[in-house]
Amino acid sequence: MKNRKRILILCVAAAVVILASRALVYAHDAGVQSERESIAQSLRENVLSVPIVFLPSPSPVPEHIGIWGSQVVYNEEGYECQVNFDELWEENPDVIAWLDLPGTVVSYPILQDPDSDTHYLNVTIDGIQGYPGSIFVYSDVAKDFSDFNTIIYGHNMSNGTMFGSLRDYREQDTFDSCRELDIYTPGVQYRYEIFAAVVYSDERITYTYDFDTTEGREAYLASILQNTEEASHVDDSVAVTADDHIVTLSTCIDGQPQNRYLVTAVLKEIITTES
Repeated sequence: MKNRKRILILCVAAAVVILASRALVYAHDAGVQSERESIAQSLRENVLSVPIVFLPSPSPVPEHIGIWGSQVVYNEEGYECQVNFDELWEENPDVIAWLDLPGTVVSYPILQDPDSDTHYLNVTIDGIQGYPGSIFVYSDVAKDFSDFNTIIYGHNMSNGTMFGSLRDYREQDTFDSCRELDIYTPGVQYRYEIFAAVVYSDERITYTYDFDTTEGREAYLASILQNTEEASHVDDSVAVTADDHIVTLSTCIDGQPQNRYLVTAVLKEIITTES
């Protein structure tokens, strides 16, 4: 009888120790996460607070005409860049652009590791391992966003940072009111119009669809435009064809590891300096 009581006491004590340890680990992780979010917020404030400057275009506008297609408007009146790329590059030379969704909290640098597709999944811009990671593209993505579909990845953070706020697009009001997507590079601003926010499979899209062919591009667009999943929204009044250029924001969905939530936009305007 005494042995049973002793065993019971030891079990209870062990359980208390385990729970206390987990609580300490959780508190530590939460503190680290909060610190990293503060650093990220400070970075956003610093790089976006510089005076407006006019930066040279990396290539003359006429060279773009054959790439981008007839639907894109070319605005050559002057590119007003408010992103301090020099400061970003001092922090990390893998920064290729800045992503901004007006009306949301999404405003982050886009990173690209030249050798690894997923390096920045769990590495922050300042090289710290773990959440929240970074907003990033795969290593083979064109830095001038001339690919048919540029897929940008980010974590669905529970506090709404990174791509956590994309889940707001499940609501019709958000989808209707937050339709602009901007990408800033050192010499060009790309302005897109969001036309779909859909629940999608977790397949690697570039493996499933051959974007080098018209058929592959059309098949992918059909999978987006004809999406009828719950919490998906599509505006079929926005003209999108296999000859356009689109951007897809991809993040995971809580409780649905086999799915991703995609917010997709089509290029509408290129803003640059006079050629």
